[in-house]
Amino acid sequence: MTLIVALLVRLIHWWNVRHFDPLYNRTLPETDMHTYWEWAKSLVAGDWLSRKQGVFYYGPLYPYFLALLFRVFGESYDVVHGIQALIGVIAPVAIWDVARRLWGRSEALVAGLLAALSGPILFYEQLLLMEGLLVAIHACLLWCLVRGTLEPERAWRFAAFAGVLSALACFGRGNFLLVGALLIPGWWVAIRLVTSLATEGDRSAVTRSAWRAAFAFAASFGSLLFLSLLRNRIIGGQWVLTTGNGPILLYIGNAPDSFGIFHYPDSFYALKERYGGDQSLVPWSRELLAAILAEPLAFARNLGRKAWMFFSGYDIADNSSYYLNQRFSWVLRANPITWELVIALGAVGIWRTWRNWRRQFLVYLYAASFAISIILVFVVGRYRLEFLLPMCLWAGAGVVALARDLATRSWGGVARGLGIAVALIVALQPRWSPAVRINSPPTLKLVRWIRPNDYVMMARAMQLAGRDEEAFALLGEGAAMHPWDPACARGYAAELRKRRRPAEAVEVLRRYLSFFGNDLDAGTEFAYALGEAGRIDEANRVVERILQLSPDHPQARVLQQKLTTLQQTRQ
Repeated sequence: MTLIVALLVRLIHWWNVRHFDPLYNRTLPETDMHTYWEWAKSLVAGDWLSRKQGVFYYGPLYPYFLALLFRVFGESYDVVHGIQALIGVIAPVAIWDVARRLWGRSEALVAGLLAALSGPILFYEQLLLMEGLLVAIHACLLWCLVRGTLEPERAWRFAAFAGVLSALACFGRGNFLLVGALLIPGWWVAIRLVTSLATEGDRSAVTRSAWRAAFAFAASFGSLLFLSLLRNRIIGGQWVLTTGNGPILLYIGNAPDSFGIFHYPDSFYALKERYGGDQSLVPWSRELLAAILAEPLAFARNLGRKAWMFFSGYDIADNSSYYLNQRFSWVLRANPITWELVIALGAVGIWRTWRNWRRQFLVYLYAASFAISIILVFVVGRYRLEFLLPMCLWAGAGVVALARDLATRSWGGVARGLGIAVALIVALQPRWSPAVRINSPPTLKLVRWIRPNDYVMMARAMQLAGRDEEAFALLGEGAAMHPWDPACARGYAAELRKRRRPAEAVEVLRRYLSFFGNDLDAGTEFAYALGEAGRIDEANRVVERILQLSPDHPQARVLQQKLTTLQQTRQ
C-alpha cells in the first residue's frame, strides 16, 4: 500500500507542477538550480572531472546525477522531473521496511504513509535540486543502519553499503561529514549494545562483529572521500575533502551579526573588502573564531535561535518558496502532513519506544548528529529535510501506540501522548519561528510567509513563460506584502508605468520611500511617475531634492531637462 500511495501521489504532484509551475522547465541564472543545470551540461560536453570548477565549491552529487540523465536521455526537463518522482518512492518504502523490522506492520504502514505524503518532501522532490536524491540516499542509509543492528553477524555488509551512501550524502552536502565520522564508532557501539545479553562464549564473536562493522563502514566511507580529496588536490591544487565552501558557510551562519539563515551579514562584506574584495583570500575560520571569542554570548544566542528554527514548522526558503509553490499543486495545498505534525508525533514515538533503545541506537545517533550538523552552520528548509525520515519512523510507532492505548482504554497513556503531540504542534507552529520575523520590519506585526525575493523570482519566471498578467499580479501582491522591499515595490511600479497607470505607481513608490527616503534612484522613478501622471510641479520638487543630495545624479539631470521641456511646451 505504501508503494502504491507514494507512486500515485508523486505522479499527481508531478502533473500539477508540470502544468502550473513556471520553474518546471527553466532555471533562473542566480539560483543553485541554474548552477547545477549548467554544470551538468559542461560535464556532458566532456569536462567529466569538472576542471573548470577547480576545488569543488558546490556539492558535485546532483550535477553528476543530471549529467548521467543527460547522457542517456538527452537534456530534458520532463525526464529529470519524472526520474525524480520515481526516486521519491524509495524513501517511503525504505521507511516502511525499517519500521516493520523494528516494531511491526501497523507501525510500518503509518510510518510509510507519513513519508509518502509529507508535504515538504513532496515539494523538494520536484525542484531541480539535490533534495529528492538526498532523501532517497538517507532513507537507504537508515535501512542499512537498522538492518546491520538487527543482524550483527552480517552487520559488516550493511555497514560497508552504509559507508558508500554516507560518502554520497557528503558529496551532496558537506555537513554530513560530521554524521559519517560519528557513525564509525557508532557501528561498534551499536553491535555491542544489541548483543550485550550474549553468553560469555559468544562475546568474542560479538567483539569481532563490532570491529568488522566499524572497519567496513570506515573503509568504504573513507575510500570514496579519499577519491574526492585526491581529485581536489590534482584539479584544484588544494587538500579539500569534499567542498571548499565550509569556512564561508560557517561564517555566514555564526557571525555575530548573522541571522542564522543563508543571508550574508554586513560583517561578511566588511571582511571581504578588508582582504581586497576576494572572498577566497579571507581566512574565514580564523575570523569566525576571533568573533566567537570576542562575543561568546552572541554566538550562544545564535545557536539557540538556529535550534528553534530547525525544529519549527516554518520552511525557510532557499531558491524556491514552499508557501508560494503550494499554489501550483493541490497536493501541497491540501496536505495535512506538515513538518510540525511529523515532529510532534515522532516525539511521541521516541517516548513510547524508549525501552528498545539499543536496537535504535544508530537511528538516535543519525538523527541527533544530523540536526547538530545543520544547526552548527545555518538553517534552511531544504537542508534539514532528511530529519523527517527518522521522525516518520517514530511517528508511526507513536500513532500506533496511541491507537492501542485508546483501544484498551489506557487513558493515562492517551492523555500523555496527546499532550506531548498537541503541545509540540502548538509550539512548533510556523508563525513563532524567528525566521518569519526576519521577513518583516519589527514595526509591522503581520506574519509574512513568503519572502520578497521569492515573489520577484517567481514573477520573472512567469514572464519568461509568457504569463505576463500572472507575473504582474504576483508583483502587486509582493509590493502589498513587502512595501519596503526595493525589488517588489520598484518592480511593480515599473510594470504599472508600462501599463500607463502612473498614478498607481506614484502611490506604490511613495509608500516605499516612506521606508527608504534616501533611495535616490527610487526617488527619480517616483518623479518620473509623477510627471507621467501630469503632476509636473511635484515632480520638479522631487528632482530638486535629489540634485541637492547628489548634484551629479545622471537620471535626475535627464529628468529635470525633460520636465523643463514639458513645462515650456504646456506654457
